[in-house]
Amino acid sequence: MINPSEFPGLSTAEVEERRVRGDVNELLQPTTRSLKQILLENSLTLFNFINLVIGGFIIYTGSFKNLLFLGVILFNTAIGIFQELRAKKKHRSVNAAQSSESQRYSQCSVARNRSG
Repeated sequence: MINPSEFPGLSTAEVEERRVRGDVNELLQPTTRSLKQILLENSLTLFNFINLVIGGFIIYTGSFKNLLFLGVILFNTAIGIFQELRAKKKHRSVNAAQSSESQRYSQCSVARNRSG
């Protein structure tokens, strides 16, 4: 087992010196997209635009039974939105767990191996 007295860690002056130099650990903010961005980026795609144009031509010709493919397109878009929202929720929970762990360990003393 490691004896903490062998590795006293940083003194208060050394900590302040490093803090002034900017040698500190900082948590990054989450980089997930907003709900509006998720909805727009999954809905307004080139693929969806092309299919809407084709759907418009089919409506113009009056052959409504051939519009069934638009249901598949809407379902595909809904699945994409659902999956991204679920991933965002999971990402947020992982970040929260890491944040609470880092806060818990921020009060601990750290022993460093000083060579020299």
